Amino acid sequence: MSRLIVASNRLPVTLRIDHGEIEARPSAGGLATALRSVVGKDMLWIGWPGDLGKLGPHDMARVDEHLAKLGAKAVHLTPADVARYYDGFANGVLWPLLHYLSDKVRLDAHRDWQSYRSVNDRFARAIADAYQPGDRVWIHDYQLTLVPRLLRERIPGAAIGFFLHVPFPAEQIFRILPWREEILRGLLGADVLGFQTAEDAHHF
Repeated sequence: MSRLIVASNRLPVTLRIDHGEIEARPSAGGLATALRSVVGKDMLWIGWPGDLGKLGPHDMARVDEHLAKLGAKAVHLTPADVARYYDGFANGVLWPLLHYLSDKVRLDAHRDWQSYRSVNDRFARAIADAYQPGDRVWIHDYQLTLVPRLLRERIPGAAIGFFLHVPFPAEQIFRILPWREEILRGLLGADVLGFQTAEDAHHF
């Protein structure tokens, strides 16, 4: 039976181990909240489960087993990953650019860009490892813009969709980004691209 594989920066649940027991809490954020109600047995959600860096290998394995029962698969990120991929590039470069805050875009974020590429590759690898013939893949938001192409290179025949949950800016704004070509090529790995408005689609 084919499944829907959803990939986003955060999982819809955040896990922690308290007094030896695994505790799952709903994650904050609009995407996790909006899609939580459609999670089902024919769906696998891939994303970051939150900071689990203090857990040892045994407890990490327990977390992964617990997530599997919830229909989820973790992409584990280190604090350095979060600082560079998420805070540094996704939120320090892409978020202001996509919201027309060009004066706040960090154009010298080369190390953060390298981390962004590396984490996107890890997401693509996690999806490819979980993929079964017939699955459909739905990738979400500006943190994972490179994943469609990276996944396409691994699974050429996969059905891949991408939805951007923030604006896509006009060309004169987007063109200031040193990594604009890589971002565009990443997105064009998808079969279908979704935007919030017709204007955003027109800008793209």
